[in-house]
Amino acid sequence: MLEAEHESIVAKDRPDWEKNRKGIEKKAKADEEELKASMELAFAYGRIEEQVKERLLQTEEMLKSEFWRHQNFGRFRYFLSQLKAELKKQEDKIEVRLQHKLQTCLKNIAIEDRQCDLAEKIEQLLKDKNYAVVEEYINRLESGERVLPAEEAANETDYYENFLEKHSTYYQKCIAFSGDPLRKRGLDFLPPNPSWTHRQIESAEKIVRNWPWRTNQANSGELKILFEELGFEVENLDRRIHGKSGDNYDIFELTVKREALNLPDYKHPIAS
Repeated sequence: MLEAEHESIVAKDRPDWEKNRKGIEKKAKADEEELKASMELAFAYGRIEEQVKERLLQTEEMLKSEFWRHQNFGRFRYFLSQLKAELKKQEDKIEVRLQHKLQTCLKNIAIEDRQCDLAEKIEQLLKDKNYAVVEEYINRLESGERVLPAEEAANETDYYENFLEKHSTYYQKCIAFSGDPLRKRGLDFLPPNPSWTHRQIESAEKIVRNWPWRTNQANSGELKILFEELGFEVENLDRRIHGKSGDNYDIFELTVKREALNLPDYKHPIAS
């Protein structure tokens, strides 16, 4: 009788280990996704070099399985915090290097030019931690340029930031309609944008309508239009391997005309 009562008390006091384990695992996965997003964001804004990003991602992937195998999620989260610290260290190195380069440049130009439009723009980008074009702008400042050309100053939209602002909304819609092809629901996701020109609206609609929607259903004509609207000048596009029944791929060979370098603007914000 006493043994039964003792077992009952222990059972009541015993924590729900499985529930706790799942909770910690969920937090570990969230930390992992947050870290990966931080790495991609840092790379997009020029805060780290590509090889640094790849090295950190490879390190995380290589050691993750060991933590998961032992279900040691607490240690895994600590490991992620160390990678995050390394990411910050690498970002700081880039910032210090760019700040030093800017100060060296300013010392070598006329005093009256140190507050020019281009110098102020560089200072603002450094303050915003948007280093993607800072080094190029410093080089141009060194070469005698003082003001950004009008076409560049007028096209300083932060497309990546705009994407991040709307990402959560679009992601939820993608999850809700995951079984539907993009062309069926995509046009409903395009919000009215008063700043868009008629050509931009038409281009967005073409991208949605020509996005591949099913294995073995993609065709050269639709893909040609898709890549043209993404900013490529397509010279030729041919199917090379047609996926068999059960395959989840088709392979096409795409030939494009190389874009001229150093243009002030491109047809599409995605660098290609």
